[in-house]
This record gives sequence, C-alpha cells and structure tokens, in this order.
Amino acid sequence: MAITRVTTAATFFGSANSTVGTPSFVATAGNLIAVGIRADSPVASLADTAGNYYRRLLDLQGVTDFSLWATWDCLGHASNVVTATFQGGSALYRGIAAAQYSGMDARPLDVTTYKLGATGSTITSPTFTTSEADALILSFGQVDNTSQTWTANDGATKIISADTGDVLMAMEKIVSSIQTGTTASADCTVTANIMLLTAVFAAGGGGGGGGGGSYAFVG
Repeated sequence: MAITRVTTAATFFGSANSTVGTPSFVATAGNLIAVGIRADSPVASLADTAGNYYRRLLDLQGVTDFSLWATWDCLGHASNVVTATFQGGSALYRGIAAAQYSGMDARPLDVTTYKLGATGSTITSPTFTTSEADALILSFGQVDNTSQTWTANDGATKIISADTGDVLMAMEKIVSSIQTGTTASADCTVTANIMLLTAVFAAGGGGGGGGGGSYAFVG
C-alpha cells in the first residue's frame, strides 16, 4: 500500500499554559500519527481524544524542549485532538504539530536521528540508511525566534508551519528505494537554537526494517 499523507494539524501560542492541543482532525483507524512539540518546559504526557498511546521517540531538553512522538495502528476518532501536558504546571512558547499517514507497516519505526545547531543557515541530520524501499522520512524543525522561514532540502516538502513565523515546522520525503547514507536537511533564515528531529517509518507490506521490528537510532 502506498504511503499517503492524510491530514496535518498544528498551532502555536506564545502565552503560558499547562497544555497545548492540536486543532481537531479526523483520525482514521490503523494510521500513523506523528507529533512534534516545542515549549520552554518538557512534556509530561501526550494523549488524544481517541485514546491512543504515543511513544516518545526523541526529546532534546534545554532552553527549549523539543520532542517527537508517534502512535501507529491508531484508534480512530471523528474529531481527534492531540494534547500535550507540560511538567511544572505551565509552559511558554507552546507549539504542537501532527501529521497523519496511511499505508504504514504495523510496526513502522525504522530510524530516528537528531541535529542541534546549524552551519550557516543549513541544518542537516547525521547520515542514515533506510531498511525498506518504501518509507516515509519525516522531520520536525524548531527555532527560538518568531520570524523566520524554513525551506526543505534534498527533495523533501515542507508540510506544516505551526504559525506565521515558522517557529515549528514539519517536512516529509516519501521514497520508493533504499536510501543509503542519506540525510534530512533544511534551511532556516534564523539559526537561534535551531533543532531538527527525524524519524523514518516503513510502509506496510514489507518484511524488512519496520515490518521485522528492527530499529536504529543515529546520534
């Protein structure tokens, strides 16, 4: 089955609150939902209206906490909202972005990797290799500034801007051949505490990396 982006939902608030939630969207049972979250406080928990369990795949903690979560083979809901609750009772500069995909393996996670900081205007992940030919390379990027522009590189497409200032974004690249020694890369016009989190998810119907249950972290 071909990998297809079903929907995206994102928002950003500069004000303080103990939670942040996506706009509502239709979650279709069996799909993958990946979520990127940024704030000045770590995420204590992530839940949605459908009752899905989200795995924390990557988490960079510092002045800004930036994390990547996902649920696969998800439960469906006609008006699903994904809500992050923060540690310490309150957080500023709260952004959340969700992307939903169909056509994924029942155990799709193949590779995760991250990059903190940029060379000039470009941020590039460590190199990685996919285990299956048909795969989704999904990246979330954040920057500590409220006015900049992200541009996806290497054939990827920017699919989410959480606000007009591009504080939190997501980009995707859907491939149909094994990617050996590849990277995820983006340009940003501001490089203040810039971060990039990347996860590779395998398509359904394969018996390789995602379908076989293997998983690699590239640091």
